[in-house]
Amino acid sequence: MDGKVVDVDKIVTGFRKAEFKGGAGSGGVYLNGKFVYLKGFAQRASNEWAGLGQAYPDWMHDYNAKLIRDCHGNYIRWMHISPQKVDADAMARYGIIQVCPAGDKERDRDRPPVGSAPRSHARFHHLLPQ
Repeated sequence: MDGKVVDVDKIVTGFRKAEFKGGAGSGGVYLNGKFVYLKGFAQRASNEWAGLGQAYPDWMHDYNAKLIRDCHGNYIRWMHISPQKVDADAMARYGIIQVCPAGDKERDRDRPPVGSAPRSHARFHHLLPQ
């Protein structure tokens, strides 16, 4: 206002080219033209720690990401819903590839799935260190 900055939202991004080449058992994932062997986990975005539930501090999100990297993981598939921003940011800081569902495909007998899309889509976060 009046020539002065009143709000700033700093966002770190890293855009990469992702490709799926070949078929089941003969292909793979390529990032920036380089084959990447994915090793990782499927995790609920509502991860809970004993005694804390979902009320765990931000540093524990980084701790989760560090545990994944310490066991040589480089990939996480968020189950059912997209992760909290603090989780996505922590995984990105550790160079962990993330796949998020486009909608929850679980359904009951009488209703279509919540957020269902005509086909399956995934959102990738390619914030790998260079």
